[in-house]
Amino acid sequence: MTWLSNCKLMVAALAGSAVVSALPGFTTFTPRADEELAAYDMHNRRDANPLLAREKAYDNCTAPIALVGKAPKKNIWGGLSNAEVTSILGYVHDPASGLNLTSYDKKTLWDNYVYLVEQVMPNKTEAVSYMEGSGPAPDRYARVAISFGATETPYYEDYIVGPLPISEKTKVEPLTYYYNKGTSKQYNFRHDNSVRNKWK
Repeated sequence: MTWLSNCKLMVAALAGSAVVSALPGFTTFTPRADEELAAYDMHNRRDANPLLAREKAYDNCTAPIALVGKAPKKNIWGGLSNAEVTSILGYVHDPASGLNLTSYDKKTLWDNYVYLVEQVMPNKTEAVSYMEGSGPAPDRYARVAISFGATETPYYEDYIVGPLPISEKTKVEPLTYYYNKGTSKQYNFRHDNSVRNKWK
């Protein structure tokens, strides 16, 4: 079949569709079913129906006053309060801690300083025992992340402080059980950047 024959067939098909669509009473659109018309009619009569009108009025009601609830148990995952963080920082900055820390606002890269304080989540066994009502609330501990720059080989290391609040029982020790390698110590090589940049 030639290209010209294909064109003739296409023209004939288009002409035929035009003739069919021009026939009286014929439409290419399907009339709406009775169910659809009934649905539209019900929507239009919504305001006239007392029940539907009352339902619509509820849309403008103000929200009720929020009820104040009380949890049966103290939240043991709620994080540290500002007062707790302040007391922890005071504890680790005390010379008795042996950490030789510089306050954050005065630190340089070559000082030891705290850059993070956060809660250590309680042990699962102790937490479940407490939540089920058979055990006391777990002791609270904090993770204190420190950058040690006052040394020949600078490094980062995490410490655990607790139990909280600060008391005679409180200790500060390296946090090790978080890490598979048995220590959180990570060497910090960025202290040499200033020296390295001189040789670029």
